[in-house]
Amino acid sequence: MIRKRLGETGTVFGARFGLRHNTISQYESGKATPSTGILLKLYRLAETEAEKRPLLAELGDSAEALISREQDLESIAGKVKKEFDALTGARASNPNARKRFYDLILAVLRQPDVPLWLLDLIDLWLQVRDEADARQTFEEGFSGLWLRVSKLKREKHLSKSSAN
Repeated sequence: MIRKRLGETGTVFGARFGLRHNTISQYESGKATPSTGILLKLYRLAETEAEKRPLLAELGDSAEALISREQDLESIAGKVKKEFDALTGARASNPNARKRFYDLILAVLRQPDVPLWLLDLIDLWLQVRDEADARQTFEEGFSGLWLRVSKLKREKHLSKSSAN
């Protein structure tokens, strides 16, 4: 119904979600059921009650919570993008840096199992970013985290190399 209203082919519509046209055809014929993530994306595109009702039914009892969470994630992602744009301004040495950062944040936030602490951390950063002490604390924390992640990556790489 949504695809037809938009006037898109199965191929074009599927590309919106990273899906092939035959998957869209299976959804439309009832031979397959979209994942929760796809259902939420479809819900965002839905404009009428007739389009929303079957999506809500498929999402079940958790529909309201899922839609609310999705809206919260969109809000946080928008704040992060705005902050990053303001922070980097014309200083970005790579013109694609802002887009890559924003795409990365969106990808993380769209994961079904984003830990609440991460959302709280991003939200907290947006609240205290202008306070020098808070910024220094965040930078120190992220530096320590970066070192730990780098060490784990090196160890993983070394264990793969020695296994080969």
